[in-house]
Amino acid sequence: MIFWSAKDVSTLTGFTVLRSSDSDFSNAQPISGRIPIGEAGEYSFVDNTASSNPYYWLELHKVGGSKEVIGPEKH
Repeated sequence: MIFWSAKDVSTLTGFTVLRSSDSDFSNAQPISGRIPIGEAGEYSFVDNTASSNPYYWLELHKVGGSKEVIGPEKH
């Protein structure tokens, strides 16, 4: 399970979780649909198809259409 927190969601429209077997972002593939923003707080995503020790990124979708990527994090 992947956990993250969002303190200020006023500039966000959603999240996408991406995964790769290595730390190269160009190999990362989305594994979630767009996760909508609720309120500030804790979020989680269950990856039921993970191979051993994958790398994850969190893509933040911002108001206006820009994106920011956070990661990688190895599990």
